[in-house]
Order: sequence, then C-alpha cells, then structure tokens
Amino acid sequence: MTSSVIIVAEAPLPSDGSLDTAFGFVRAAADTGVDVLRFSRGRDVSEPSGAFGAMPSFTDEGWWVELRKNTLRSGLDFMATAATESEVELLRGVGIMGWSVSARAGLGVVEAAAGTHLPIFLRADWTEADGSEAASLLRRYDLELTVLHEPARSPTPAEELGLDLLAELGARGFPRVGFCDHSGSAWASMAAVALGADVVEVRLALSPYLTGLQRPGALEPEALKSMVVGARYLAWARAHPAHRGNI
Repeated sequence: MTSSVIIVAEAPLPSDGSLDTAFGFVRAAADTGVDVLRFSRGRDVSEPSGAFGAMPSFTDEGWWVELRKNTLRSGLDFMATAATESEVELLRGVGIMGWSVSARAGLGVVEAAAGTHLPIFLRADWTEADGSEAASLLRRYDLELTVLHEPARSPTPAEELGLDLLAELGARGFPRVGFCDHSGSAWASMAAVALGADVVEVRLALSPYLTGLQRPGALEPEALKSMVVGARYLAWARAHPAHRGNI
C-alpha cells in the first residue's frame, strides 16, 4: 500500500477567458496543499458548447502556456482536460503532466490522448456509463493509467457515491484507482482514501457568491484544505496496518 495519495483540485475555466481569474484559482489551490490542478469547462463534455471552440480565448496555446507556468511556479502539477481530438493537439505542446479524460468523450479522444504516452486519469461513472472499453484501449499503451469513479449527479448525494466500486475496480486489475468527489463535503474524499483510493479529485470554489465560477458539489478553500489534511492522515494510516498477533 502507498502512504501517499494524489489530490487533484478541479477548477472551472473563467467564461471571460481572464488569466487573472484563472491565476486566482491557482493561488487558492496551492494554499490548500493539493498536488495537481486541472481546469474544466464547467459543463458536460457531451454538450457542443462545452468544447474550447465556443471559447475563443482558450484556443490560444500561449494562454495555456502562461497558465501552466503560473501553476508550476505555485508548486502544482498541471493536468489538461481533453474533450475533442483537436483539444489534444492544442494542449499536447503546452507542457502538461498528463490528461484527464472522460470515457464519455469517445474512443477517438481517448486514443488521441494515449498517443502522447503521458499519464492518463480515465473518468467514468462505473455504475452507468461503464468505462471498460476505453480502459481496455488504454491498457494497450505504455502509459501510467488511473481509473476514477465519477458519479453522474452533482452534487452527489451519499447514496449515489458508489465508494464500494473502488474495491471492484482494484479487483479488475487496475493498478491505480481513484474517486471524483462532487458531494460538496470533505467526507466522501476522506472515505475514498480510507477505502483504498490512490487519487481523489475535488472541485474547488473561490466563493459561493461568484456565480459562474463554481461548479455543483465544489468546496471552498478552507474546507478543501481540511480535507487534504484528513486524506493524507488516512493514507498514512492505511499504509501502516496494525500487527494482528494471535487473533
């Protein structure tokens, strides 16, 4: 068992393309102690308006380079989200540490990301939209694969978290498993770590009053910081099981 857990903060891309706003999320994420920051569109990848093509600022490679540099200077790894094959082409030259890809994006996008041979976090709702086909494709490539359970509903009620799927995914032979927490509380991520998650991803909100800059089920910085402390404690405890004696 590993004594560490990778914690990812997901932040929404500012709708006006403001780098200053994006940098605000970088500063907030760095202060919480997470390891990785990824920016997302803030809407489902199946919606046509969710692609970068509807957001002119985000088709500029220089915009992404500046965001990556700011993220790295803050001590965070920078992960890209790709929803189309053209986005893979755009972002692969930016200097990212890996991809976060939804199984719903389609096998074309999954294979395009795999062709870069960078680490991939494959997100899927394993209770409904099974990601087995995408995972099988990725296993044919020489890359570091992590599969994450991402519940469909946001915010996610407790009865729909599907934390039991972590053990099932591990039993399928995936070397690393994780959980995308859209519950709006710190508890689900900590429970996922206690149950064996190697990666947890949590949505980051700057303020409940900044509409358009908060996705459902997001945590504000202080709550996320508390979750990070708890998750790291549990990962360490999980890696050091008690000696059983003669029980």
